Amino acid sequence: MQPRTRTLAVAALATLLAGCGRSAKSSFHDLSTPENAARSFLEAGRVGDMDSLRASVVAAERKQELHCDYGELERYELRLDRHLDDEHAVVMLAVGPVESPFAVQREQGEWRVTIHGSLQLMQSMLHEQIASSPR
Repeated sequence: MQPRTRTLAVAALATLLAGCGRSAKSSFHDLSTPENAARSFLEAGRVGDMDSLRASVVAAERKQELHCDYGELERYELRLDRHLDDEHAVVMLAVGPVESPFAVQREQGEWRVTIHGSLQLMQSMLHEQIASSPR
């Protein structure tokens, strides 16, 4: 390999390696409404933007290990299901006929997803379905 070719190969390899380990930046980050907070969380998970993902969850959950991979989620709808009070709301994620709740909470004037609250909502919905199903 000639020196110039070797230099170009080393430069190309260095450029490639410099990009490894970086995640893309989410193109959407807005915590002004419950729906936008849920969308911020989903969009960050779609592109692997851990900084935006952490910023879109409640403070008590930011230091936890987060594993949210929505990379294959192409089409979805979000709708405000209900406000529980001035500080808490439920946003429903619909992917085709399947719905899943996001619990959102207002912190210092901004809405954020609470993963723990979302899991509690899912569990509650499951118990309601089991209780109402014919035996």
